[in-house]
Amino acid sequence: MYVDKILDPDNLLLILKSIQAWILLKVLRLEMLVEVLLIILAVLVAFLIARPLKRRLRHLLASRDWPDRLPGRLIRALIPLLPFLLAVFFLRLGYVIAIRYGSSGLLIDTLSSLLTAWVIILFSTSLL
Repeated sequence: MYVDKILDPDNLLLILKSIQAWILLKVLRLEMLVEVLLIILAVLVAFLIARPLKRRLRHLLASRDWPDRLPGRLIRALIPLLPFLLAVFFLRLGYVIAIRYGSSGLLIDTLSSLLTAWVIILFSTSLL
């Protein structure tokens, strides 16, 4: 009986209309569009800034005599993660800006938290 009610075309149409209304109300808003644009901008700027910094860190690593000691190992572990670390920084900055101007910042905060966790996992495994 319950399965018949779920598979009823009228009930399915009602469920789809309620999902559509929720998406229009919660997802497709100007606030979310601004957050998505802030995320794209933060990631783009982070990757553009990371390129010259990675070159400088590689040069620093090659010019020093401690590539196998702790500072060298830390720099070697951080070089591939540098764009993501900068992205976390710029996402947090974007979150503060979004909150300052009355946005919820939920999307930016969620993405920066997930990216932070991913960076921590990658950094800790690269030191092993």
